[in-house]
Amino acid sequence: MDEARQHPLRRAARWLADLPGNRPLTWTLVVVNAVGSAWGFWWYHDQLAATPRWQWPVVPDSPTASTLFTVVLILQLLERRSRVLEAFAYLTMVKYGLWTVVVLGVYGARTGSWHPEALLLIASHAGMAIEAAIYQRWYPAAPAAVLAAWGWAAFNDLVDYGAGLHPYLPGPEVAGVAALVALALALLAGAFVYRRAAGPAGGRRQESGATA
Repeated sequence: MDEARQHPLRRAARWLADLPGNRPLTWTLVVVNAVGSAWGFWWYHDQLAATPRWQWPVVPDSPTASTLFTVVLILQLLERRSRVLEAFAYLTMVKYGLWTVVVLGVYGARTGSWHPEALLLIASHAGMAIEAAIYQRWYPAAPAAVLAAWGWAAFNDLVDYGAGLHPYLPGPEVAGVAALVALALALLAGAFVYRRAAGPAGGRRQESGATA
């Protein structure tokens, strides 16, 4: 790639890296994630209706993650951080964001079926992973909380694939892939978030306000 074409990419990368410092755009992300969470819970309405209520906390994985991230963004904007919520939000946003991208991508590649809703889900879930990766660089989670979130992710996978509570899959072609990818991403997402949490304190920005 020539130098002239590298510059726009570098500018875009810098813009993304500095996104947490842009308050208007962060508030925009709050709205986008809140709307996406509401739509995500609606997407699960059939599965939730067929599931006992006591099992609901482990069913709507992605909208729960994006709801936590919405709360995290609001707290950061108000300088009232919770590094515990950050740990759960970052890890689950990366894990379930990438899980959806991989599973739907594999299904599309194997079947040749690329439904518009599947493409929308792939794009929106890729965005989930990207935004969590960006914000955790500025606002690292608490290391101990990341370990707790890691445990929750492992438990969630256990009940998802042991008790059949995983999200409805697009087809049997990806049943085995879904379980393997979930396990792999639980490990990788946990390691990714923990590495930043255990690094230099404070991230790109000095911590301010109350923390939890």
